[in-house]
Amino acid sequence: MRLIAAVALLALVAADVPDLSVPAEFGLVEGVAWDARSRQLYAGSVEDGALLVREGDHWRRAVLPFPTAGLFGMAVDPRRGILWIASGVAGPTRRKDAFRGLIGVSALGFEAVGMAAVPAGDITAQPGDVAIAPDGSVYVSDGAAGGVYVCKPDCTQLELLVPKGTFRSAQGMAVSRDGRFLYVADYSRGLFKLDLKKPKLPVVVSPQKGIDGLIRYGDTLIAIINGDGRKVIRISFDAKGSPSAELLETPPGPGDPTLGTIADRKLIYVADAQWDRFDAAGKSNSRARQTNIRMLELQPLPKSR
Repeated sequence: MRLIAAVALLALVAADVPDLSVPAEFGLVEGVAWDARSRQLYAGSVEDGALLVREGDHWRRAVLPFPTAGLFGMAVDPRRGILWIASGVAGPTRRKDAFRGLIGVSALGFEAVGMAAVPAGDITAQPGDVAIAPDGSVYVSDGAAGGVYVCKPDCTQLELLVPKGTFRSAQGMAVSRDGRFLYVADYSRGLFKLDLKKPKLPVVVSPQKGIDGLIRYGDTLIAIINGDGRKVIRISFDAKGSPSAELLETPPGPGDPTLGTIADRKLIYVADAQWDRFDAAGKSNSRARQTNIRMLELQPLPKSR
C-alpha cells in the first residue's frame, strides 16, 4: 500500500497537475514538508496539532508518539531521515498547555527521535519555522520574541543562537548550500544573513518585507510573501551579493500564503492558510474551509558560480 501511495504521489509531483486540498476538518494549515526518499508529503495543523501524510488521493492523520500543540514549520533532514516540526501555541491553537519547542520523528514510521523544548520558564517563545543545516543542526525561528534557536545533533533543549529582540519577527529561514550562512526573514525589516561562525552580527541582504516562508532553491531563495501583498518571488544574488527579485506568481485564494517545500522542480506551498478566520484573540469568526496546497513548476536551477 505504501509503495502504491508513493508511486501515485511521484506521478503527482512529476506531472502538471491541479493543486491539492486539505479537508476543512483540519482547520488552519501552516506548514508542509517533502521527503525525497519516501516520496511523502506532510502538512500540519495549527489548530489541533494534527500531522497529515498524503497517501494517493487523500490525507491520513499520523499517530505521533507524544502530544503536540499547534504544528507550524516543518522540514525533513534527508540524510538522517528525520522530520523536524516546530510545535507552538498561537491564538487558534486548542491545546494551550502542550509542548513548545522542536519535535523530531522518523520520516517513515513516526517513531520518536527527539524533543527539544524552549528554555525553561520562557513563556514568550513562539516556535515558527524550521531550517536544517548539512551537519544536522536544526534552526527554529521565534516570531513573537524575535530570536532564533538552534538544536545541535542530539540536543534536548533549544539554545538561543541570536538573542531575543535581534529581529522584530523572525519568520522563514534557509541555510546556504555550504552550511555557512543562515538566511532569516524579519517580517517587518527585510531579509537578513547570519554567518554561523559569528551569528550575533546579522546583515541585511534584501529590503523585502512581509516574507513568511523562505526556501533555498539551489543558490537562490524562494520567498512566500503575505505582508507586502500576496506573492511568491525568487531572490538571486550577484557576485557582489546584491539581490534581484523575480515574481513567480500571485497565489490563488483569499487567505495568506505561508510556508512551502521543494519537491524535485516543484514548489509546494500553503497558498490559502486560514489566519483570516481568526481575530486578534484567536477566536474564529467563520467556518473552516479547505486549504489549498499549491504546486508550482519551477524553472531549472541556474548554474552555480
